[in-house]
Amino acid sequence: MAFIPLPFAIKVEVSWTTGSGVAVCIHYVSKTTPAAVVAGDLTNAITHFDTWRLALRPVMAASAAIAGIRATDWGVADGLTQFTVPSATPNGSNVSNPAPLNVAICASHYSGLSGRSRRGRNYIPAVGENTINVGDIITTLNVTQIINAYQALRTNLLTSGLVQVVASFHTNGAPRVTGLGTAVSFTAVDQYSDSQRRRLAGRGA
Repeated sequence: MAFIPLPFAIKVEVSWTTGSGVAVCIHYVSKTTPAAVVAGDLTNAITHFDTWRLALRPVMAASAAIAGIRATDWGVADGLTQFTVPSATPNGSNVSNPAPLNVAICASHYSGLSGRSRRGRNYIPAVGENTINVGDIITTLNVTQIINAYQALRTNLLTSGLVQVVASFHTNGAPRVTGLGTAVSFTAVDQYSDSQRRRLAGRGA
């Protein structure tokens, strides 16, 4: 597929090893002013997403370890990119048994506007079994921790002139010429655990 740019934006990929596979969460952030992405923006994005990653450690099993964070200028083809493997506290801190690799917690991002192109999701991987109660219900404590982590992420990004966005690259089943980025207003966490079957061993990330 042809590259579809998202002007003044950065794609951030956060990867973990999960014991028998790799899980990746993809995010997009945009500059708050219409200026080209520079290396310092990539560094700042990686820093703030590492802080977000650390805030999620109580939810994530101790067997999961950060594999790296990549930030790429998505405003142009062949844009600048940076990759970092954080060295500080790489593993999750949840000491309960890890849930099956396909089990994830869904964090939904809302912009305050309607339409599928204006809302997005992340599926948090490698969660500990004790994050989920009987009936596949996520514990209230863990819901709060996740929501707070995303809120802090958005606050931190703004200090660097960046904003979390929902990125849309298709509309009505067809690719856009230019991607659409809409600022995220708030995050909500589904009460029930979700499934990402492609994260099962040998299937993908």
